Amino acid sequence: MRGVQGNAIRAIRKIKYFVARRKFQQARKPYDVRDVIEQYSQGHLNMMVRIKELQRRLDQTLGKPGQYQMTSGKTSQSMTLGSRMSRVELQLVLMDRKMDHCTRVLQNVYRALSDNKQESGSRRFGDALHKDSTDSARDYVDSPKLSMASPYRESLTSPMGSDVMPLSDLAGSTQEDLESSINGSLYRSNEQ
Repeated sequence: MRGVQGNAIRAIRKIKYFVARRKFQQARKPYDVRDVIEQYSQGHLNMMVRIKELQRRLDQTLGKPGQYQMTSGKTSQSMTLGSRMSRVELQLVLMDRKMDHCTRVLQNVYRALSDNKQESGSRRFGDALHKDSTDSARDYVDSPKLSMASPYRESLTSPMGSDVMPLSDLAGSTQEDLESSINGSLYRSNEQ
């Protein structure tokens, strides 16, 4: 048995030697320049394909930088995530302005009503309301423009609309009339 085991060990070692010698000779051989250039160009091509795929997916998700600019009231290309976010931010800014304006108008109406209760003359009520509403409208017009550059400038209209109850009619109106006028103008401004 000892001779059979020795022969098996010698055969295994010779096989290992021949495999190692073949690997060494291949490692010593100089590289073929064509193979190197071909491998490099193939790797570069694969990398460019992956970069283009990533760019396409980013453009599809976020949109190209100038893709969601407004042209004559309509979007020039499909809505992307970036354009949707821009529109949501603009809507929030407009809603915030409308809420501020409504709060100012309601404060002015409340102040005018409390002045009317203290003063018995209705003329005083109409003058105070006219003065406060004019100041409020002037504050709204003079308020700073949107902080972000937006293509939606044409949608910046007065939040109360143009058909609000005239100030001259407020002097003799009741609180219910005032509330219905304000609610109606808010409803019309939300439709726009």
